[in-house]
Formats: sequence, C-alpha cells, structure tokens
Amino acid sequence: MTSRPDEEWARLGAVWRTDERAVPVAGVLAERVRRHSRRLRAVMAIEVGVTIVALGLVWRALPAVPVRTAWAVAAGLHSLIGWAFVLWNRRGIWRPSAETTRAYVALERERIERQVRTGWFVIGLVTVEAALFAIVSWRTPAWRGSPVPWILGVGIFGGFALWGVWWLVRARRARREINALAETLIREDNQPPS
Repeated sequence: MTSRPDEEWARLGAVWRTDERAVPVAGVLAERVRRHSRRLRAVMAIEVGVTIVALGLVWRALPAVPVRTAWAVAAGLHSLIGWAFVLWNRRGIWRPSAETTRAYVALERERIERQVRTGWFVIGLVTVEAALFAIVSWRTPAWRGSPVPWILGVGIFGGFALWGVWWLVRARRARREINALAETLIREDNQPPS
C-alpha cells in the first residue's frame, strides 16, 4: 500500500477521535465517497449502454444463429437477472445517512460489502450461463463438431469469470482495510483521554 492512503486514514482517525458533533466530515473521506458516487453513476450509464448494444447485437445475429428462440430468451433473461441484481445491490448506497465521519465510514463499508456480493453474483451467473451454453452447444448438431462455439464460450465465460474473481479479491482487500481502520478508530475512541 502506498503512503498516501495511509496518510488519509491517519487524518480520518484523528477526526474520528474528536467530538463528532463539533467536527465536520473529514474532507478526504467526503471526497472519496463523492468520487465513488460519481463513479457509480458513470458505471450505471455505461451498463445501460452496454445492455442496449448487447441486446441489439443479439437481435442482429439471431437470423444466422441456430436455436434463435433460445438465444433470444437467454439474452432477455440474462439482462433481466442482471438488472434486477444491479438495482437491488445498489439500493441505499448512493449517499451517507448523515454528514458525519461515522456515517461516511459506514457507507464505505456497505459499498465494499456490495462489491463482494457483486463478485460472487458474477461468478455464479457466469457458471450457470456457461453450463447452459455447453448444453445448448452440445445439443446443436451444427455446433457439436465445431471448435468455434467452444473456443468462443471459453473466451467469453472465462473472461467474465476471471473478472468476477478479480473483483472479489479487490473487494475483499478493501474490506480488510476498512475493517482494520474501523477497529482502530473504535479502539482509540474507547480509550480514556490522556
């Protein structure tokens, strides 16, 4: 870890130990939360665009693909499941409950937990979709003997699975960092004044 985040956490620790009613949210933490909120909005816009483009590509490719109905249903179901998860998982993490350091730390902790949940969701969804893809590919006579769908499937599903694992590892690391900070702040907060 670089010294910059350590310095930020040290400043946050100093603010945490003061009387919260008298001290506004630490600027570093407030900026971190605002930056994350802006990133959430940008990611949501990108996800909407990707969904529209992906459904358009599936629609365009349908006439040339065997088992058209299955692919159309799979694409629609994938989008429905994905968006239901995204909306549910991001509910309540757009802004802190109050303008206090504890509320901002609590929001960061909750966002990290949601990131962990996202990693597991992606891994699970990709696993189910890869299994369904393998079944459909195996049952489609034109694809059974061809390596193209299998190579394509391994590339696409493998890529998304690796992304899910990377996201999960990253979120777990962030969880350890924020939990360590929170434990330190609570421990220091409970010490008698010297």
